Amino acid sequence: MEMVQENIRIASNARANALTGEELTLYEQVRKAILGKDAIPCTGCNYCMPCPKGVDIPMCFTCYNDRKMGIEGSMVARFYYIQRAYNHQASLCAQCGKCEKHCPQEIPIRAELKKMVKEMEGFSYRPMRYIAGKVMKLS
Repeated sequence: MEMVQENIRIASNARANALTGEELTLYEQVRKAILGKDAIPCTGCNYCMPCPKGVDIPMCFTCYNDRKMGIEGSMVARFYYIQRAYNHQASLCAQCGKCEKHCPQEIPIRAELKKMVKEMEGFSYRPMRYIAGKVMKLS
């Protein structure tokens, strides 16, 4: 409740064009830095879904972007990918192109999934997936 009241107080005091030129410049620099780190500009709209082969395309792209942005360490990001995409991983893609026809961002999904497989499903992927499956009892 305290946080809600604080948000109401701040919103009540807000007014148009209240940011200084310095604040706007800083905002723009931060925005560019964040957008520059996003490897794949997927918004998670799900228009590319369902994939005939079961790939969870938006989730795969989210895991890949998290890794590229450094949100998690490389191995931790791969573990999250294994956990979240256990039966929906990018390597299931059959390159049919059905998804690309529906993507409003015009992402070359097939090419991005191929690139993603190389980085996220490299040498350590299969052993980590096997161990995660046993530990978490995934199927």
